[in-house]
Amino acid sequence: MRLIVSLSVFLFICGLVGPVNAEQKDAGPKVLDLSGQTDRHVVIAQGTEKTYQGHPTTLLMPDKRTLYCVWSVDHGGPCGPLKRSDDAGLTWSNMLPTPASWTQTHNCPSIYRLTDPQGRARLFVFAQIG
Repeated sequence: MRLIVSLSVFLFICGLVGPVNAEQKDAGPKVLDLSGQTDRHVVIAQGTEKTYQGHPTTLLMPDKRTLYCVWSVDHGGPCGPLKRSDDAGLTWSNMLPTPASWTQTHNCPSIYRLTDPQGRARLFVFAQIG
């Protein structure tokens, strides 16, 4: 709790977060509900009554068209399903091959594109071992 309060005070002092006036407070967050617009939905991996496909993380590549998506099977279960889209998420590939070690990692995987000092970019997936 102390860290959160200290961080809030720090951000306020630095001017990154200002006071909330009555007008902002009453406005509430802006919400765009797409749940009824099924023509805009894309299913990457259909779950079943017995298998939960959850906690997806996506990565948009610099070309603004290629997306990768990684997720866990069951709630916080094994990491490893991986798919790719070449059309900004409208369609998705079949499952891509993943290292065997991914079956030993659990919980919500995250995917990142990291570039080394020489300019070579690599994709990294992080998940909990256990």
